[in-house]
Amino acid sequence: MIVRASASRWIDAAIAVLLFATATAVLVGTNDMGFVRDEAFYFRHAEGYQNWFVEVEAGGERAEKALGRDATLSTWRRNSEHPPLNKILFGYSWRLLGRKLRPVSAIRWQDIPEQKGEREAIAEVRGLGPAHGFQPGAQVQLLSPQIVGEPSAVGGRELAVGEVIKRTPRGATLRLLGGAEPERLRATCQAAGPGGDGVIRRTGCEGLEIRPLYLLGESAAMRLPGALFAALLVMFIFLAARGFFAGRVAGAWQLERPFALLAACGYLLLPRAFYHAHLCTFDTTIVALLFITTMAYHRSLKSSAWVWITAVLWGFSLLGKHNALFFPVALIVHWFWDGLAEGRIRLPWTGLAPIAAAALVGMAGALWLHPLLGLAAALLIMARPGGGLRLPPVPRAYFAMLPIGLGMLVAGWPLLWHDTAANFLNWIEFHLSHEHYMQEYFGRVLAYPPFPIELPWLLTALTWTLPLLAVCAVGGLLLLGGAGRRWLALARAWKAGESAAGERAGATAEAAVEAAESRSLERLVIVGVIWPIALISLPSTPVFGGTKHWFLAYPFMLLIAGHGARAIWAHACRRLRTSTSAGQRLAASAAAWLIVLLVALPSARATREVHPHGTAYYNELIGGLPGAADAGMQRQFWGGATRDGLAVVNRRAPKGARVWFHKCAWTAFVMYQREGWFRRDLSYAGKPQGSSHGFYHHQKDHDDYELECLRDYGVRAPVMQLSIDGVPMLSVYERPR
Repeated sequence: MIVRASASRWIDAAIAVLLFATATAVLVGTNDMGFVRDEAFYFRHAEGYQNWFVEVEAGGERAEKALGRDATLSTWRRNSEHPPLNKILFGYSWRLLGRKLRPVSAIRWQDIPEQKGEREAIAEVRGLGPAHGFQPGAQVQLLSPQIVGEPSAVGGRELAVGEVIKRTPRGATLRLLGGAEPERLRATCQAAGPGGDGVIRRTGCEGLEIRPLYLLGESAAMRLPGALFAALLVMFIFLAARGFFAGRVAGAWQLERPFALLAACGYLLLPRAFYHAHLCTFDTTIVALLFITTMAYHRSLKSSAWVWITAVLWGFSLLGKHNALFFPVALIVHWFWDGLAEGRIRLPWTGLAPIAAAALVGMAGALWLHPLLGLAAALLIMARPGGGLRLPPVPRAYFAMLPIGLGMLVAGWPLLWHDTAANFLNWIEFHLSHEHYMQEYFGRVLAYPPFPIELPWLLTALTWTLPLLAVCAVGGLLLLGGAGRRWLALARAWKAGESAAGERAGATAEAAVEAAESRSLERLVIVGVIWPIALISLPSTPVFGGTKHWFLAYPFMLLIAGHGARAIWAHACRRLRTSTSAGQRLAASAAAWLIVLLVALPSARATREVHPHGTAYYNELIGGLPGAADAGMQRQFWGGATRDGLAVVNRRAPKGARVWFHKCAWTAFVMYQREGWFRRDLSYAGKPQGSSHGFYHHQKDHDDYELECLRDYGVRAPVMQLSIDGVPMLSVYERPR
């Protein structure tokens, strides 16, 4: 039996690794997406941080200067509203794996000073930064121009190879090898834009340093860490569903493999989660880190080793995003609820009235003021004067998390190496007073608080695929039903003056402990679902960005969905599962896979159909995207649809034209040109005036931008419009010539 269990664990571990690899491949392979506004900032700051690391890695006086107070604060105060972990990972991934295609500005002959009468072919590369490579001695491939209408590939464009002989802060000089002839190369290396030969070029000739690890485009390399964390999340949801973090109660919480796979893969079968899993942002990373930390915390309640693992994981979470600051509140809620439900809290009164009063006051305080204030109010009601409130032991992880987590935050964030308290408080203050971006919600433009309390709950119900939502609802009803029955039993015991332990006196000590641990894990999963959504439900919490701000609830909801699908299967196949017939047991197994496919395939289809515009997905409860548009719901954020209109402008824009970009930041425009997706002769315009073409992203709160463009261009219709199910997402306008 032990050997069989061990073999099963190894099989699960192998499946988890395979899930990680498959999820990574899927995300990297579907990454041909536009850049959103936040990504543009992180592209720039990740590269800026790498410039600092280049100086530190150089050693000597350069490192000493970079590590000094002025240089450190100058670098790390940029984008100081977010901790550095993600941007450091984005930057190193870009630096090590990203192909940096840089424009060749000149190709010429140059005399060789040491050899009179001899000359060599030279090429100049521009647009370089400190972290771009191209150091002296590096080999560089000279590539022919990218042509409009052809893919932006490297293969097949090789013209010559050169060696870097000089590096300046913004450029490099190459000695061309192999008898390259500048005259022939100049004839090929025509400038970007429409040429006299009738060919429209997206770029001129480009230089690419030859490195074996340059496997991805620049944006794909920047996005890779987010994809890896998404794949890591899929892997850990599977392991959690298979009971790896359940401790002694693994059997009670262990799902059969089909349902564990459904829970794990379900994250990427949610269109909005799948969309955000591609981006160079922090949302998927913090979900993965805090989910793993939550599972580790459960193990830490019984294992000293996991106490330290939990603390370290929380430290990484703090370095990931400020959401981690709220995480201890969720753990305190779980600790108190667990102690209360298991009878480890000695109450000074009997009856249900004080419980109900404490619950109501606590919830009201949490929703309208702050979660900590709500909890404090509930405790004060129960700890009335003259009574005694006896609490269970505080989990050891709490005492480890504070020094280790905060210590890791300070050590891993160079901004906090100087003026630690002031910079830490500035970080907190930024998020406490975060500006509110306008959102459309049932025809209303939400610009200022108070915001609707039901918004995150309702958006979750409307943006999950219906099959996954249905099995999650089944699992949730079963889970809450069991918790409710235990609460009623405990209330009756209190009313009768009995202890919870007495209610279970008939059970063996070991069985009672395991049952309590299983119930504790159930409560932790419920808290994991509720706290991220409840936090956004506070009327003062900004609601910009849609569902991504409560994605942390989704892994726990998917675990519940796995149990819901299993419950349906167990009820439908209760006779087949317990049969001694091998054929009937095989039929039961086939039925399990059938249920999983019935849930997964429609979800996969919905995700595929809306990609790469996952934020536009709404389910059938509101009539899909058309119904959501009619109801006045937000369907996109931050300009990601720009990518779909680039080819049109590449074909139609005159040489050297200015192009208006609505909802697309400057550094996103720069990345489009670096990748070769947008013509390098075209320039960025922040307003329609003076531009030849304009991109407009359809959002009700930005109608005035479209009206300004129409009036300035003197047109009534776009030359191109991207629509999904008849709902416009992007329009490209053209000024008449």
